Amino acid sequence: MSETLVMLRQAAEQGDAEAQYNLGVLYAEGDGVPQDGPQAAAWFRLAAAQNDAGAQHYLGLLYAEGLGVAQNAAEAVKWYRQAAEQGDALAQFSLGVMYANGAGVEASLPEAAKWYHLAAVQGDALAQNALAELYLAGNGIAVDSAEAVRWLQEAVAQEFAEAQNTLGNLYHAGIGVVQNIPEAIRLFQSAAAQQHAGAQYNLGLIHANGLGIEADLQQACSWFRQSADNGHAEAAYQLGLMFAAGRGVAADPAEAVQYYQMAAELGHAAAMNNLGVCYQQGEGVASDLQEAIRCFRSAAAAGYAGAHYNLGLLLGAGQGVAADAAEAVRCYRAAAEEGHAPGQSALGAAYAVGVGVTQESAEAVKWFRAAAEQGHAGGQYNLGLMYAKGEGVAQDLLQARRWAGAALAQGNTNAAKLCALLDQKLTAEQIQQANALA
Repeated sequence: MSETLVMLRQAAEQGDAEAQYNLGVLYAEGDGVPQDGPQAAAWFRLAAAQNDAGAQHYLGLLYAEGLGVAQNAAEAVKWYRQAAEQGDALAQFSLGVMYANGAGVEASLPEAAKWYHLAAVQGDALAQNALAELYLAGNGIAVDSAEAVRWLQEAVAQEFAEAQNTLGNLYHAGIGVVQNIPEAIRLFQSAAAQQHAGAQYNLGLIHANGLGIEADLQQACSWFRQSADNGHAEAAYQLGLMFAAGRGVAADPAEAVQYYQMAAELGHAAAMNNLGVCYQQGEGVASDLQEAIRCFRSAAAAGYAGAHYNLGLLLGAGQGVAADAAEAVRCYRAAAEEGHAPGQSALGAAYAVGVGVTQESAEAVKWFRAAAEQGHAGGQYNLGLMYAKGEGVAQDLLQARRWAGAALAQGNTNAAKLCALLDQKLTAEQIQQANALA
């Protein structure tokens, strides 16, 4: 044990609160001594009993995280409050977080804002950023983008990366400030240099889509890659899309799979769905319908409509799983109710023929129409067919031609045949009218 540590322990054992606090920090962080949570808590408790605000705050942290003590949010709040009421900025911010999250205390955004403000005026960048976020969202306080910008600028002056990224977004959108793309990019770059994944992702978006600058897909890939490496799920997903399509990089299905996998492991439902498609089609990975089904089920459980639809297709066809028309219909319905046009069209088809569900033409028309109005060619063709036959809806050849024509414009081959049949029954003026409607 070093001479300095011996002297520190002696002072702590003699009741010196500052020494007790410092010794607690050493044990909490394993600095010069083995990391020991219970020892840290013991020394912090002795200093806290002497109203040492730093020790009170640190003791609150230990209770909040369950480090060296049993996790207890209410106990954390107790110690944060004692330190906060002494003016400790870190404790004021931490207490604000507890109120914001309803941890150990009843949730109250106005109370969170109060404690954030007390810490913010003392220069705490975390609190300044948190207070700005409340002003932007109007959570607990009135929406005030100008006030949000003011606090973000205070935090940015301290090179706080999260604030740089948020203020960059405001400059890019012109919210609370005059739109200034170069300033937005400068802020994103400052945050990105600190490995802020969100800022790196934003730079990727800007370069990918030419948002205020000339598009540069290679730069976009570079930024997305850095962001993905820092754990940004959407950036990993975007990289997967770019490798799949060969945008900004040479097309590489196997690399696309790797990034879909990375994003999926971070909870990205669309990436999990795309990973399922890769397994289903054997793109970038060996074909494996069982794995595809697992991916679709996982993405569907996360609420991704396209995965419900894809799972329904496999269930309906009995691919990789026993055929189950009723379960397929349930999948289509889940997708359809989320506004997924292919799912709506598939649900309409199930009702039209009575597979997996009782045949009901009016219900088929309802779902075909929902898909058709979103521009889905299959839904448009089928809606046109229902009008032509007068099934589930009053027969109307003009409406039939309208929807069949819309599908034909998208290259639907079945629609071409239907249009040809309808054109034999309609006048040139009616065809022109139907085309105008389409």
